[in-house]
Amino acid sequence: MCQFVKITKRCRTENAIAEPGDWDNYRIGRADNETSLPVDYVLIGFMDTPLAVGEVCKVLRVERNGTVAIGVFQSTAIQQVFDGGFVTRNSVYIVEPMDLTSYLANY
Repeated sequence: MCQFVKITKRCRTENAIAEPGDWDNYRIGRADNETSLPVDYVLIGFMDTPLAVGEVCKVLRVERNGTVAIGVFQSTAIQQVFDGGFVTRNSVYIVEPMDLTSYLANY
C-alpha cells in the first residue's frame, strides 16, 4: 500500500562510513558525492513498500527541503527499523505519515 510521508534525516549513525555533507558542498541528485546527505534533509513523497531490514527505502519524491522536486529518493540498505523511522549504515531517518488532501490544499 502506498503511503504519503515526510522523511527527515535527523543525524548520522555512530559508525557512519560517510560523514553527512554540508549544504554548501553537497550536490543534490549526484551519485559522486563523497559524503552522505546533509543532516536535516527533508523529503515528502509516496513510499510504496514497508520499511524492512536489508531493503532500501524508496520514495517517489514530490518535495525536497520545502521546494517542489519531483524525483526518486533511495536510501542505502536499512539496518534497523524502529517505530517512526529507520537506520541505514550512515543515517537515522524519521518517517511521519502525512495527509495528502491537507498537503494538496496548501497548493
